Amino acid sequence: MLELLKIQGLGPKTIALIWSAFQVSDVAGVEKLAREGKIQTLPRMGEKHEQKILKGIEDYRRILRTISSRPSRRHGTEVDRAPIRHSGH
Repeated sequence: MLELLKIQGLGPKTIALIWSAFQVSDVAGVEKLAREGKIQTLPRMGEKHEQKILKGIEDYRRILRTISSRPSRRHGTEVDRAPIRHSGH
């Protein structure tokens, strides 16, 4: 459920509202509800908010892919093995 807080358009109140109505607590479940038009049936929700949530999910997944595709600096890359030069001060 905490992962949902990382999605733009989903704050604590919205997450609680979704949980109360649908007992959904994961990104895939919220995405399914939004694609089916079910989130806009909730109080204070509308089509715009639903679209904002879907865009937030897309952005979140894109960021996760970007992070996971970067080479890790902890795994012995050339940059890690380069000597550190100090400025002599």
